[in-house]
Amino acid sequence: MNFIKRRFFPAVLVFASLLTVISLSSCFTVEDIPQELSQKDPVIQGGDTNTIYISTSDSAQSVAAAKGLLSAVSISSTFEIEYESFWGPYVQDAKYSGSGVIYKLDKNAGDAYVITNYHVVYNSASTSENGISNDISAFLYGQETSKYAMKAEYIGGSMLYDIAVLKISGSRVLTESCAAPVSPSNSDEISVLDTAIVIGNPASLGISATTGSISVDSEYITMTAPDDKTQTAMRVIRTDAAVNGGNSGGGLFNTKGDLIGIVNAKITSSSIENIGYAIPANVAVGIAENIISQYDGAEPVTLKKCMLGITSGVAAQKAVLDSETGRIKRTETVAIADITEGGLADGILAVGDIVNSVTVGAMTVNITRAHQLSELMLSARAGDTVTFSLVREGKPLSVSITLTPECVTEIQ
Repeated sequence: MNFIKRRFFPAVLVFASLLTVISLSSCFTVEDIPQELSQKDPVIQGGDTNTIYISTSDSAQSVAAAKGLLSAVSISSTFEIEYESFWGPYVQDAKYSGSGVIYKLDKNAGDAYVITNYHVVYNSASTSENGISNDISAFLYGQETSKYAMKAEYIGGSMLYDIAVLKISGSRVLTESCAAPVSPSNSDEISVLDTAIVIGNPASLGISATTGSISVDSEYITMTAPDDKTQTAMRVIRTDAAVNGGNSGGGLFNTKGDLIGIVNAKITSSSIENIGYAIPANVAVGIAENIISQYDGAEPVTLKKCMLGITSGVAAQKAVLDSETGRIKRTETVAIADITEGGLADGILAVGDIVNSVTVGAMTVNITRAHQLSELMLSARAGDTVTFSLVREGKPLSVSITLTPECVTEIQ
């Protein structure tokens, strides 16, 4: 029985004979599978070490998957939903399954922060005030039965970015496990046909792994947000690794077992196969750090982003072959396309400025793609100084902007 089916439609024209739907990949209800499969026994018991010993004969993918499995969790969210019937309204529970990754871990205390998708823990039809589930549980790999359920609390997130952060507190299951936090990688460094490993909870059958490749290192898709009405453009990584209902919120890993993305969507079509999407790790981690830094242990928080009042554009673009690695990379010459009058950048930056690098605090990023400017601001805070290394009218220039509280904007 499907309670809610969310679908996302591409904002492009397609042939009339091609029915294409981009859908959130965790729209899976426990009622969709046989009971005996949804309650299967654990495979691996938690240990008291963070080390997995793997023989040298095992493949690199197996080693990477083992590292990813240490951080993987399956997530169950229960929603109270009001329905209409011939006899009047009635309330019934709906249970959705998804995935997540352990981002930060204090094993001695049994505490962890988990990154997942917003739509895994949100339902627009829920009777809760903010649509977030009041009953969220997480399960480690090999301990996916009710005996090992870990209560998880939603502490904040962003619907438009489709990222949520959960907190597990005082869990003995965590303390006695071999769980480990993910190792985030710079998702701007991935290349086409790099190996991609998807780890998640497809069909609510338990945590599993699939492999494939990176098909597109960075692209934008337009979809309807989890509230079923707001349109949002989302930057994603495309992969041909198998993505199914229940994978949402799970990790996309490289051959080192490092996190490169958070799986969130796929295309479902009778004539299209193996097109799945993941939110880049740089975005997911930037949002997670933003949320965690704000959270005071009380009410859930919303993503807050410093806005400079600029719009970046691409002055030139090309593909470059790296002679040392043999990899090909798309690069862009990024320029300031527009400046908001009265904004922080007004009078400091100029339309047409070519941006070579940006420094926020101790972090310097060489700007080779337009998305980097906006995403870097996820890590900026009021009081920080942002320094731009520019070329203006053919001459190098360095300018700085101090971020003020007035530039901080909530991103729903």
